[in-house]
Amino acid sequence: MANSYQKLHWVLLLGALLFGAYLRFANLGVPSFWVDELDFVEAAKSQADVGEPLLPSGYAYPRAPLLTRSLVVSFNFFGVTEFSSRLPSAVFGFLMIPLIYFVSRRWFDERTALLAAIMISFAPFEVGWSRACRMYALFQLTFLAGMYFFYHGFEKGGWPGTGVADRQGSPGLKRLLADWNIHVPSLLLAGIFFVMSYTTHQNTALFLVCLFAYVLVMAGRIVFKAGFAASVKSKYGVFLLCFLGLALLFGFIPQVRDFAQYAIGYQPGWAEVGSAQNQWRIFEFIFGDAHFPINILFCVGALLILGRWHKPGVFALVTLFVPVLLFSFVFQYRKSDYVFNVYPVVFIVASFALSRISEFFERALLSPKLKNLGNGLQHLDARKRVALLLCLLWLPLTPGFRFGQKIPRLKDGYFNGAIYHNEWRAAAKFMQHRLAETDVLMSTLPLSVQHYLGRAEYNLNWSNADLAITNNIVAADGRFIDLYSGTDIIDDLTELKTVLQENPSGWLLVDNYRFSNQVYVPGEVHDFLVSNLPRVFESDRKTVSVFKWSQKEVTNAVN
Repeated sequence: MANSYQKLHWVLLLGALLFGAYLRFANLGVPSFWVDELDFVEAAKSQADVGEPLLPSGYAYPRAPLLTRSLVVSFNFFGVTEFSSRLPSAVFGFLMIPLIYFVSRRWFDERTALLAAIMISFAPFEVGWSRACRMYALFQLTFLAGMYFFYHGFEKGGWPGTGVADRQGSPGLKRLLADWNIHVPSLLLAGIFFVMSYTTHQNTALFLVCLFAYVLVMAGRIVFKAGFAASVKSKYGVFLLCFLGLALLFGFIPQVRDFAQYAIGYQPGWAEVGSAQNQWRIFEFIFGDAHFPINILFCVGALLILGRWHKPGVFALVTLFVPVLLFSFVFQYRKSDYVFNVYPVVFIVASFALSRISEFFERALLSPKLKNLGNGLQHLDARKRVALLLCLLWLPLTPGFRFGQKIPRLKDGYFNGAIYHNEWRAAAKFMQHRLAETDVLMSTLPLSVQHYLGRAEYNLNWSNADLAITNNIVAADGRFIDLYSGTDIIDDLTELKTVLQENPSGWLLVDNYRFSNQVYVPGEVHDFLVSNLPRVFESDRKTVSVFKWSQKEVTNAVN
């Protein structure tokens, strides 16, 4: 029979699973669609109808095919709604809780695993992406699985309870793999998960840089402990030389060099905003107030890992910091989303530190000064229970828990931990009986307007316009159109005035963030519209505004 500590362990794990499920599934359909969610919604609808993931523009949206196909299944059961569109991501996000438990238990211990599962169950960034119809939850799930199986195959040499291949009398390759402690079936599993991860998000390819950094670190450690010759003969030295050889080989291929330069220098139009140019953005995200004190525990855990040279922990830290450093100081724009696949490492390492603190509490409970608490604390099982509960008491006081637990109860128009929702449904309700067939619709996010009102004719978003012009996104007659919605592109103030003159009545629906940001709507265009068109509606959270124009406004504006 399990002892009382084990019972407490499983009760807390079950609690983390139930709490995590509530935060991910409850009220999933309440917020309006965030615009990027609709890319997958439209692709999945097209996949079900014509067998191809097409956008309303007619252009394909082949990104994250696993997510698109999971949406088709969800739509078949529940129809096309906000709930059904987010359901697959909620499932993938929920599965992260048992997965991080499994990985942490194999790499560290069961107490670290439990604490990591509890932390990730309510983390706002985790909850937020689990409640959005985007590929990030699937990306994280498949990447962590691939990361685990790769390490297991590269360092562990087999499944629990099995040994490496028999070295005596083994053929050459088999013996070499045994000497290097490499387990090929695990590496093949890693390859399957990495392929799934890569087709979901191309940032998976950065794992190759992580692997290079890891073998470099391990080879350097062998040099420090046993000398250069021993390092060169080790598997780390061999793999490092292979990496360097391949880098030199591919460095002579012009197409590879050109692609590398393009990837490093690439910057989409929306990335001109100040936050995307802040080189410390990701560090501020991880080490900012919102993650206190988990980020402090992470630092303590990282020091403990390096001090003990705990190999799985070293591997995890390298896999975390390589993409963080690349996106901070190499690539030209920064988003915390792009390191979401390695974000669980923060909780694993922080939980390792908290687990060691729990061990300290266990020893402290043996102190003679605590004998007056009762002889029960002298038993190991009781001490472990008390120490674990002491380490969990502070979690409800953290900013992450206090915000994460209220996310499902938020109304439309709030930040969900990962994205800001705009109140498009409220705007659509306002216009439901006011929109005439002869009116035209213009928007900063025309795909959202198309979804909620059935149509939109013009795109007033310079970021989309830049994308169309750069990539020659055109209609059959050669006009530049928005890649996503297929609406006509308005690319300067003169063309805007022409559209107003040609269409004497219409509506302008804008999300206030883009409408007031010059990256999306130039200042002169914004000022012209605000000065000449009446604002007839603004949502409760002031995320969406509606402007109306008629012949009178058009005449006054152009004159």
